[in-house]
Amino acid sequence: MAHNPLRRRPTGQPPPVDEPGYGAGDGERPAPGGGRRRVSVWTAVVPVAAAVAGLLFATSAQTARGTDLRAGGRTDLVDVIRHQTFEVKQRAASVQYVRDCITMVKELGGQEITIVPSTVGKIKSQGTPDQEWKWAVDSLKSCYDHGQREGVRLAIEPLNRFETYFLNRHDQALALAKDVGPECGVCVDVFHMNIEEKDMYQAIRNCKGRLADFHVADNNRMACGMGHCDWGKIIGTLKEIGYDGALTVEFVAPVDRTPANPYPNAIEKGPVNLTADELKFIEDHGSSTLSDEFYTWLVSETSKTLRKYM
Repeated sequence: MAHNPLRRRPTGQPPPVDEPGYGAGDGERPAPGGGRRRVSVWTAVVPVAAAVAGLLFATSAQTARGTDLRAGGRTDLVDVIRHQTFEVKQRAASVQYVRDCITMVKELGGQEITIVPSTVGKIKSQGTPDQEWKWAVDSLKSCYDHGQREGVRLAIEPLNRFETYFLNRHDQALALAKDVGPECGVCVDVFHMNIEEKDMYQAIRNCKGRLADFHVADNNRMACGMGHCDWGKIIGTLKEIGYDGALTVEFVAPVDRTPANPYPNAIEKGPVNLTADELKFIEDHGSSTLSDEFYTWLVSETSKTLRKYM
């Protein structure tokens, strides 16, 4: 690779931006409170994950409540109209949120934004496949056009089936990116690929030319090198396709509350600066607030593992 994805941030360059409430940095300054934090150890871009409620769903009541409308009379019609109005507003608010994030990335000197185009944790469909695809394309095109004007590239990320039903594999993300625009990219995550892809190395190869961000965590979502993933082969495949972007650390350490816990320093025992929603998001992902000591160690272990293959 022409650039070392593990180089430190140049003096004066703004730090990477992370998901709201989960810290930002490149391994030099772990944010207080621990938890589900993503650290970009290559900082020429500013990755932002936007798992946005309502981006995908515009008017699902048209189908979800169609039977109610025909069978229930006037009261159901009022309910449908109210529900449709809410969903249209929710979709518009979600699109505006992503556009605002794109503007923020530009102002911070970033070049890329990673987007999950449906609510994380939603595993039940809201309409027909054709309807949902159209809602996603229409919403993302608005974000894409804004990104093109701002010089920020979009990267669509698939998640595993237990976190979303909409996009789970790289080929689905590629299909959506192609429908959104010629410069729309994708982001793939080793943890999710290990669950969903038949061949993660071929999946990486298939993303050549569209791969705009790459998330790293081992199969157990611990630091790289703490599971069974072949990081030499993964990095080698990225080199093979000429990928020269970020390696974005996105591990989510599981919580062990048993006597068998090998990491007694993992959980933060002091006060943390998190909202109730932020804490719920961390806990819903099977983690908890992590101590700075433990999280910094995970970042260090990831760096040691990846450096061997750069």
